[in-house]
Amino acid sequence: MVIDEIQEKNIKTIFATLFLERPSQRIIVLGPGGERLKKIGTKARREIELVTGKQVFLNLHISIEKEWQRNPRSLEKFGF
Repeated sequence: MVIDEIQEKNIKTIFATLFLERPSQRIIVLGPGGERLKKIGTKARREIELVTGKQVFLNLHISIEKEWQRNPRSLEKFGF
């Protein structure tokens, strides 16, 4: 996951992208009707709020980047 942007206003807004290697993984992460991604986002948002003590809006997106785990450029881009 990469944090794309953080906006500090009344409510802290975090835009993040979850990178997957294959389109088939997107279906798994989204779950039926997007419910699995919603649960992931809700849990992450609550944990961030506990740590920061502030209300947070978490905006998650999924992107496919084939074989990113084997690509040195991608690894560097993701902070590895």
